[in-house]
Amino acid sequence: MKADYEYSMIYNWLVECEDKLGMAFTDKMLTQLAYMLTCCIQRIGGKRYVDASITRKEELEKTRQYKALQEIESVLEFDFPPHEKHYLATVLLSAKVNVVNQADSDDWMRSIVKEMVSRFQAYACVVFEDRNRLEQNLYIHLKTAYYRLLYNIHLPNPMLSAIQTKYQDIVELTKKALLPLENSLQIRINEDEISYFALHFGGWMKKQEGRQKQKRIVIVCANGIGTSRMLQYQLEQLLTDAELIGPMTVRDYEQFKETYDLVITTTPLKKRMNVMLVNPILTDDEKQRLIDLVEPASSQLTTQAIMGIIKQHANIQDEPALLANLKLVIQQSKKMVREDKKPMLHEVLQEPFLQLTDSADDWKSAVRLAAKPLLNYEYIEPSYVEAMIKSVEQLGPYIVIAPKVALPHARPEQGVNRVGMSMLRLKEPVYFSTEKQHGAQLIIVLAATDNETHLKALSQLSMMLSENDNIDKLIAMNTKQEMLALIEAYSN
Repeated sequence: MKADYEYSMIYNWLVECEDKLGMAFTDKMLTQLAYMLTCCIQRIGGKRYVDASITRKEELEKTRQYKALQEIESVLEFDFPPHEKHYLATVLLSAKVNVVNQADSDDWMRSIVKEMVSRFQAYACVVFEDRNRLEQNLYIHLKTAYYRLLYNIHLPNPMLSAIQTKYQDIVELTKKALLPLENSLQIRINEDEISYFALHFGGWMKKQEGRQKQKRIVIVCANGIGTSRMLQYQLEQLLTDAELIGPMTVRDYEQFKETYDLVITTTPLKKRMNVMLVNPILTDDEKQRLIDLVEPASSQLTTQAIMGIIKQHANIQDEPALLANLKLVIQQSKKMVREDKKPMLHEVLQEPFLQLTDSADDWKSAVRLAAKPLLNYEYIEPSYVEAMIKSVEQLGPYIVIAPKVALPHARPEQGVNRVGMSMLRLKEPVYFSTEKQHGAQLIIVLAATDNETHLKALSQLSMMLSENDNIDKLIAMNTKQEMLALIEAYSN
């Protein structure tokens, strides 16, 4: 049997199997699986076998993926050795997918996802508007990531370096959110898998805007839903005057019949009409090209007006380059949260916002006392303090984010005037419930104006509190200067 014939049969079999498996593979994964299975058959035919120690074989043999491999044996008239079949079952189980069958639900896994989202919201001090949809996307991702982690199958993330550089704050907070999963699996999650989860959380940070759209843009992404959502998030920030359709797979796009103005894709397409190929994390050059294609006439007039003023007072050596740079700067200043607007920890936790005292009457008194510097400097309104207290009364002690540490906060619209943070150190703990683990001696109040501006300071705070003994050191300190020195050390 020829290799190309085998590949074609296996590819078609995988497509047919998607319904039986209750999932849809990503475009790239479908191709990779077909090639891999083709190579496996040739390897096994040459009596070359994998050297893999597969555990939990009985669990594997109950899965749909293992049973599907028995079907391909009859289709190809080829018998897989038992250990090869176990190995290939783990590969199918860990393959990236875009969709899973709603009926094929693991309650424990959904419970883990809910806890992860709750932890991210608590640590990042945000509230996801469409939490159910985020949880569903994370569940789809976890359905395969679980088996990769369980069987130590490493899936490199080609965007790892870019994600860790551009979204460092979200990565650090994601590590906190993944603790329930690590505890369940009893393993440390590798950086590549962390970055995949960070794509999901990062892509959900911005609220969707309901303004009138103009150009219709189709987003096509052959990677997983996390990567797709991150691309969509960037385009939402950059192209607020466009209607974004998708993200969709290549197979969905080939069947898409509606009209559109532009296709933005991370993978080459057969249809090349009005198509722009981009990286999953957009480069500055790609952002500039997109702005040129989509920017409305009003923005063009603004750019031309600035260019006209410059011409009156300066000699321009490269007018097209200057015009392009002006467009990019104007667009980014309107629609993107700039890194230099994200204060660091030492910029928000300054000396006037630190308080050291022995005790408070109860947790409500502690929250009011901790918020007092922010009130005095008009960073927040009195309504914000009451909103924080009401939130704990309604939702419970979720703000106790670590032993001895509470992070009270509320929604930006409930009385925040400016990004800020304050810290109260108590020698005697206050309790946010009747449980001992909900006692706190560090009460840190956060005032956030949106979902992003505070993230750098918050991730630095998280790193400081994660280091061994730092919490106890802060509680034992007797001067604000000692506290400020430690805060400064984590503000890089």
